[in-house]
Amino acid sequence: PTLQQFQEYVEAGRIHYFLESPHPGMPDFRTESGAQSESSQIGDWVKEHYTATTVDGVMLYDLTVVAN
Repeated sequence: PTLQQFQEYVEAGRIHYFLESPHPGMPDFRTESGAQSESSQIGDWVKEHYTATTVDGVMLYDLTVVAN
């Protein structure tokens, strides 16, 4: 989905959790034009608005609880 679609899905309660890549240091994916990819934009938005919890070494974000 696009970032806007993802945000709408979260707001509608259709997405409850976000898992960060289990591979730290993954590159920031860019499109051919150099723009940040939708998946990178979504990840940045989630990190900015939600708090992570580590579960078995994986960062999990509960998208039902907005960070203060």
